[in-house]
Amino acid sequence: MSEGANPLDVPWIELAKWPYADPVLHFRVRAADGGWAAEHEFYLDRDEMAELGRRLEVFSLAGAGEVILSLGERRGGGGWLHLRVWVADSSGRAALTLDVGNAESGADRREASFTIRCDVAALNSLGARLPRWLDTDAPALRVELASDL
Repeated sequence: MSEGANPLDVPWIELAKWPYADPVLHFRVRAADGGWAAEHEFYLDRDEMAELGRRLEVFSLAGAGEVILSLGERRGGGGWLHLRVWVADSSGRAALTLDVGNAESGADRREASFTIRCDVAALNSLGARLPRWLDTDAPALRVELASDL
């Protein structure tokens, strides 16, 4: 974080987990970048979440140029979660796009989509920590995605 920056403006992502029906866990993803924030709950096999972590850990400009987790459909019967990590430019910047929503209509409809610019190292750190976190009793994993690039 740069000198004099507002800590509320530091972008971050947080995952929380609860037992459900082994091997499936109940998760909540929350993310914010100071101007935008969203959260969404979903269910995913523990091994699939660990694999997402492994893919994020090796994500780089030289390797995988994109990592995607996509659950549900905008026009489907349930909610959706689309998480995309991608190379934003050739100078070391990456981006994390979060697109979430429910399948309700009218006043009960909720959806959010925004992109957080960050550096590759922050995403690699998230990836490295995610599989280890799944093996702990810690309820949440939070990673700052700040980039001074």
